[in-house]
Amino acid sequence: MQKSMRTSRSAIVLLSTVIGLLTFSIASGCNTPPQVAPVDYSSLMRDVGERYKDLYVAAQQEKWEFADFQAKKIRVLMSRAAAIHPASARDTNNFIQEAYPGIIDAISSRDHEQFEAEYGSFATMCNTCHVAQNVGYLSLTIPTMSDSPILDAGLLAVGGEADPTVEPATEEEVKGACTVCHTFDRVEQAAYEGDAWKDLIGRMVNKGAAVPEDKVESYAAFLDSLGG
Repeated sequence: MQKSMRTSRSAIVLLSTVIGLLTFSIASGCNTPPQVAPVDYSSLMRDVGERYKDLYVAAQQEKWEFADFQAKKIRVLMSRAAAIHPASARDTNNFIQEAYPGIIDAISSRDHEQFEAEYGSFATMCNTCHVAQNVGYLSLTIPTMSDSPILDAGLLAVGGEADPTVEPATEEEVKGACTVCHTFDRVEQAAYEGDAWKDLIGRMVNKGAAVPEDKVESYAAFLDSLGG
């Protein structure tokens, strides 16, 4: 009986010790601030640049919900940029107050003409800010494509048809771009169809292929015709 009681007391002491250690560990963890990676201003602005392209292409492809998502992300990023880069804070806050509401309104109305006008003002204000910060060489233009997997690789005109102002790609152009890195046989043997060609071209452009942004659609159409 006494041996059983001693065993029980030992178990209770051991359990109390374990609970105490766990409590200390939890308390210590709560008092330790989480490690947060420093926010880099340049990285923020690069992210804004990518979303700037996604915003425009999404509107052109009438993916308005995605356009709205990107516009709101841009606002968050710009607010963070103003907080960590005081030298540009005034210009950045002016942009948020003046250019941002018009973009949101145009997206909500789903009016392409209104969106084009507001987006043009958006780009102009960005470039004005860049000049004021002595980085005028960072001049934004109207995007012609996006790298987002949510969007088509080539920028389509409203209605889903290729832009009629762009000349069709020639065999010489396509082969010239493709054979910089590999033989054209590799392309002819690829089992792609339709939009999959545009996705492939987008990936090749990211690796350095010299494909004009406004001709991705026509390059993809040419490649797709090879399988016909």
